[in-house]
Amino acid sequence: SCLFYSLFMVLVGSLFFTFAEPIISVFNPQPDVVKIGVSYLHILTLSFVFLGTSIVLSRAMNGAGDTISPRDITGFTLLILRIPLCLLLSRSLETTGIWVGLALSDLANGLITFGWFMQGRWKKIGVSP
Repeated sequence: SCLFYSLFMVLVGSLFFTFAEPIISVFNPQPDVVKIGVSYLHILTLSFVFLGTSIVLSRAMNGAGDTISPRDITGFTLLILRIPLCLLLSRSLETTGIWVGLALSDLANGLITFGWFMQGRWKKIGVSP
């Protein structure tokens, strides 16, 4: 499932990256908005594979009974990592820094979730009837 979803995310990310300008223009054709939106899609699509990995593996762990680990990983990467990264990077890179912060936190979420999944601790947690 993880491989399939990752391949799907590569396909979708490639389409979003390639056709970023027309996609953004559908929502708002103003040149400044399109420029910012294209920047957003170009940066964020690079993290789609990691986002897909974290989604699939988190749901697998949830289904196996380990609901705490995915919650903690997501909480850490979204609250503790994402917000400060976006704030810090936006000071030097403006809106581009926000997009980079989002992508980096998605990358961290995917890598941490993958690492935790590979440790196999989730296999030892039972599901209560």
